[in-house]
Amino acid sequence: MGEFRKIKPPTFNGETKTRAEAEPWLLGTLKDFNVYDYSNNMKSHMDIYNLNGKAKIWWQDLKLVKGLKWKNIEWKDFKK
Repeated sequence: MGEFRKIKPPTFNGETKTRAEAEPWLLGTLKDFNVYDYSNNMKSHMDIYNLNGKAKIWWQDLKLVKGLKWKNIEWKDFKK
């Protein structure tokens, strides 16, 4: 994860009204993931780590409601 921090991955604060507004953040993280060969599970962990503000609250609520476990989240599922 240290090498990922060196490239300063984008953070996301959830201050959007539509999914389309979140797309640039997802595309930015995907660009960074192309540099490193992370597993899909690690990609989701990296993106979850970079959630701030309302996005972090949203994730905590979603995790509780759906009974999600941090270690079982795949990136393809997270980006939905």
